Amino acid sequence: MKGLIDKVVTVYEMRANAMSVLMANTEKALGQFAPEKEKIANKQVKNLSSFVNFSKTLAKDIRSLTDRFEKTRGQTFEKKFDKEIGQMEAYVQNKLKGFDEALEETLTGTHNTWRGRLRQYVGKRA
Repeated sequence: MKGLIDKVVTVYEMRANAMSVLMANTEKALGQFAPEKEKIANKQVKNLSSFVNFSKTLAKDIRSLTDRFEKTRGQTFEKKFDKEIGQMEAYVQNKLKGFDEALEETLTGTHNTWRGRLRQYVGKRA
Protein backbone atom coordinates (compact mmCIF):
# COMPACT_ATOMS: atom_id res chain seq x y z
CA MET A 1 0.00 0.00 0.00
CA LYS A 2 2.85 2.33 0.80
CA GLY A 3 4.29 1.78 -2.69
CA LEU A 4 1.02 2.87 -4.28
CA ILE A 5 0.82 5.97 -2.10
CA ASP A 6 4.44 6.81 -2.88
CA LYS A 7 3.62 6.61 -6.58
CA VAL A 8 0.62 8.92 -6.13
CA VAL A 9 2.74 11.38 -4.17
CA THR A 10 5.47 11.21 -6.83
CA VAL A 11 2.89 11.97 -9.53
CA TYR A 12 1.69 14.99 -7.56
CA GLU A 13 5.27 16.17 -7.17
CA MET A 14 5.82 15.76 -10.92
CA ARG A 15 2.65 17.74 -11.58
CA ALA A 16 3.81 20.45 -9.19
CA ASN A 17 7.14 20.69 -11.04
CA ALA A 18 5.35 20.78 -14.40
CA MET A 19 3.10 23.53 -13.04
CA SER A 20 6.21 25.45 -12.00
CA VAL A 21 7.49 25.28 -15.58
CA LEU A 22 4.05 26.26 -16.87
CA MET A 23 3.97 29.16 -14.45
CA ALA A 24 7.37 30.38 -15.65
CA ASN A 25 6.25 30.10 -19.29
CA THR A 26 3.00 31.88 -18.48
CA GLU A 27 4.89 34.69 -16.77
CA LYS A 28 7.10 35.02 -19.81
CA ALA A 29 4.17 35.04 -22.24
CA LEU A 30 2.13 37.43 -20.16
CA GLY A 31 5.09 39.76 -19.87
CA GLN A 32 4.77 40.38 -23.62
CA PHE A 33 1.19 41.69 -23.36
CA ALA A 34 0.35 45.32 -23.16
CA PRO A 35 0.42 47.05 -19.76
CA GLU A 36 -3.39 47.06 -19.49
CA LYS A 37 -3.33 43.25 -19.43
CA GLU A 38 -0.78 43.23 -16.63
CA LYS A 39 -3.43 42.96 -13.89
CA ILE A 40 -4.84 39.77 -15.42
CA ALA A 41 -1.38 38.35 -15.86
CA ASN A 42 -0.44 39.02 -12.23
CA LYS A 43 -3.63 37.43 -11.03
CA GLN A 44 -3.06 34.30 -13.11
CA VAL A 45 0.55 34.02 -11.98
CA LYS A 46 -0.53 34.42 -8.37
CA ASN A 47 -3.21 31.74 -8.76
CA LEU A 48 -0.80 29.34 -10.42
CA SER A 49 1.81 30.00 -7.76
CA SER A 50 -0.73 29.30 -5.01
CA PHE A 51 -1.76 26.08 -6.71
CA VAL A 52 1.84 24.92 -7.07
CA ASN A 53 2.53 25.65 -3.40
CA PHE A 54 -0.67 23.84 -2.43
CA SER A 55 0.30 20.79 -4.51
CA LYS A 56 3.78 20.63 -3.00
CA THR A 57 2.40 20.99 0.54
CA LEU A 58 -0.23 18.34 -0.13
CA ALA A 59 2.38 15.90 -1.40
CA LYS A 60 4.52 16.44 1.71
CA ASP A 61 1.51 16.05 4.02
CA ILE A 62 0.42 12.82 2.34
CA ARG A 63 3.93 11.39 2.58
CA SER A 64 4.10 12.36 6.27
CA LEU A 65 0.70 10.79 6.98
CA THR A 66 1.63 7.54 5.26
CA ASP A 67 4.87 7.35 7.23
CA ARG A 68 3.00 7.91 10.50
CA PHE A 69 0.36 5.38 9.48
CA GLU A 70 2.99 2.75 8.76
CA LYS A 71 4.56 3.31 12.19
CA THR A 72 1.28 3.22 14.15
CA ARG A 73 -0.17 0.33 12.19
CA GLY A 74 2.59 -1.97 13.39
CA GLN A 75 2.13 -0.88 17.01
CA THR A 76 -1.62 -1.34 16.82
CA PHE A 77 -1.17 -4.80 15.34
CA GLU A 78 1.21 -5.77 18.14
CA LYS A 79 -1.22 -4.58 20.82
CA LYS A 80 -4.09 -6.46 19.20
CA PHE A 81 -1.96 -9.58 18.88
CA ASP A 82 -0.93 -9.37 22.57
CA LYS A 83 -4.58 -8.98 23.58
CA GLU A 84 -5.62 -12.04 21.56
CA ILE A 85 -2.80 -14.10 23.07
CA GLY A 86 -3.93 -13.06 26.55
CA GLN A 87 -7.49 -14.11 25.75
CA MET A 88 -6.30 -17.49 24.47
CA GLU A 89 -4.20 -18.03 27.61
CA ALA A 90 -7.18 -17.22 29.84
CA TYR A 91 -9.41 -19.58 27.86
CA VAL A 92 -6.88 -22.43 28.06
CA GLN A 93 -6.37 -21.88 31.80
CA ASN A 94 -10.13 -21.94 32.36
CA LYS A 95 -10.49 -25.18 30.39
CA LEU A 96 -7.58 -26.81 32.24
CA LYS A 97 -9.15 -25.84 35.56
CA GLY A 98 -12.43 -27.42 34.43
CA PHE A 99 -10.65 -30.60 33.37
CA ASP A 100 -8.78 -30.75 36.70
CA GLU A 101 -12.04 -30.40 38.61
CA ALA A 102 -13.70 -33.11 36.51
CA LEU A 103 -10.73 -35.42 37.03
CA GLU A 104 -10.77 -34.77 40.78
CA GLU A 105 -14.50 -35.51 40.91
CA THR A 106 -13.95 -38.70 38.94
CA LEU A 107 -11.13 -39.89 41.18
CA THR A 108 -12.49 -38.93 44.60
CA GLY A 109 -16.16 -38.21 44.12
CA THR A 110 -19.13 -40.18 45.48
CA HIS A 111 -19.73 -41.65 42.05
CA ASN A 112 -16.79 -44.06 42.42
CA THR A 113 -18.31 -46.31 45.04
CA TRP A 114 -21.27 -48.63 44.49
CA ARG A 115 -23.08 -46.87 47.35
CA GLY A 116 -22.51 -43.50 45.76
CA ARG A 117 -23.80 -44.73 42.45
CA LEU A 118 -26.79 -46.28 44.19
CA ARG A 119 -27.51 -42.99 46.01
CA GLN A 120 -27.23 -41.13 42.73
CA TYR A 121 -29.57 -43.59 41.03
CA VAL A 122 -32.10 -43.62 43.90
CA GLY A 123 -31.92 -39.84 44.17
CA LYS A 124 -32.93 -39.49 40.56
CA ARG A 125 -35.87 -41.91 41.01
CA ALA A 126 -37.27 -40.36 44.15
